[in-house]
Amino acid sequence: RPRSLQIRLELGYPFLDLGVDYVLGGRLSLGIGMRSLYSLSFAPYVNLRAQLAQNAARTVGLTLGLKAGYTMLRDNYDGETSAMLIGGGGGFGELSLTATSRRRRHGLFVMAGLRISQVSDSAQPGCYDGYCDGYYTYSNDKAAVTAFAELGWEVRVGAHASYYLGMGVDMFVNSDALPAMVRFRNGVIIDF
Repeated sequence: RPRSLQIRLELGYPFLDLGVDYVLGGRLSLGIGMRSLYSLSFAPYVNLRAQLAQNAARTVGLTLGLKAGYTMLRDNYDGETSAMLIGGGGGFGELSLTATSRRRRHGLFVMAGLRISQVSDSAQPGCYDGYCDGYYTYSNDKAAVTAFAELGWEVRVGAHASYYLGMGVDMFVNSDALPAMVRFRNGVIIDF
């Protein structure tokens, strides 16, 4: 059964992620978090998850996820490379759908979604103070569009903890430099 408070610690690629979610009843949760490209970027965010459907036995479900935040790229590093690996730098919004299937302690999930991120001059190769020298990372220099898909496995490891593992792909829809990249997530959720 879901508890009212969940802490999530995730080690993956491209992101490290730390988040706290508060369950507002059986079908809705609200959270805050911070994700990072291994200290090359920092992105505080808020997220909302809503359970759209669930069978009577609670073994199959569909969840909608909404996330919004702001990605800050490190000034003393090559910000354009960081932006290319995470799909933009600046404000972002993310929408995802996750289908789950459980049997006893184990579960499988399939997730698909879309992230739209602001692209600032610091995230564009060769762009400084509004001037660009002709090479663009993104076809549209105002937004980066990333579609993602993931398949994963989760197991309950105790009364208050779950472990999960997911692997998939980020597809940078309007990137001229990097069309796609593997994504990997490995984490623990502790609930109270």
